[in-house]
Amino acid sequence: MDLLVQLTDVPQGVLEYVLRKGYYKTKAEAVRAALINMGRDYNILDKEDFLLGEKLEKLEAKRKQGKLKFETLADVKARYKL
Repeated sequence: MDLLVQLTDVPQGVLEYVLRKGYYKTKAEAVRAALINMGRDYNILDKEDFLLGEKLEKLEAKRKQGKLKFETLADVKARYKL
């Protein structure tokens, strides 16, 4: 996702500080880390629905790229001799 954000005052100062101190190499890296930290702060990353949604999005992307093979229930049963 591309995103254009204008920062002023405190957020801008924080971003400039963490870059100057070398905590992050780029603005994008710092913003990504901030969003992950926000997810932790609000306990979003541990929520089952969030984790399931993330997994499903990754599987769908692989399917669209042709990197994921779906099997029928009969195929699975045959493979595991059920």
